[in-house]
Amino acid sequence: MKAKQYAEALFLATRAKSDAELDRIATQFQTLLTKRGHLALLPAVVRELDKLFAQRNNAAEIVIRVANLGDAETQNDKIEADIRTLNATPLPKRILVDTTLIGGYEVRAQGHRIDRTYKRSLLTLYTNLITNNQ
Repeated sequence: MKAKQYAEALFLATRAKSDAELDRIATQFQTLLTKRGHLALLPAVVRELDKLFAQRNNAAEIVIRVANLGDAETQNDKIEADIRTLNATPLPKRILVDTTLIGGYEVRAQGHRIDRTYKRSLLTLYTNLITNNQ
């Protein structure tokens, strides 16, 4: 594997993890590199990982996904509140229409996401019904 591939895997594995889990992942990653004889790649992996964090966490815009443009207009106050929650007020906004969302909206900014779509609500309801009825 190349350093970039290791960095991508490590980035995906460490998203939204606690400090204890991060320590465990780092130890296991170092063990993996040692077993495969790729320990010399570690500095390059760290550089690639820094690039990934810079690219994905410092997005230059706010992306708002809605089922139709009417949702963006009617729920503008809620969307603005979520943008303030993400501390992304000064960033430019881009609105995308995605009819699969059914309704509601999703806000993405600075590597974070707030999902208030009907699709997410329905999927959560479906999952709860299926897991509780078994």
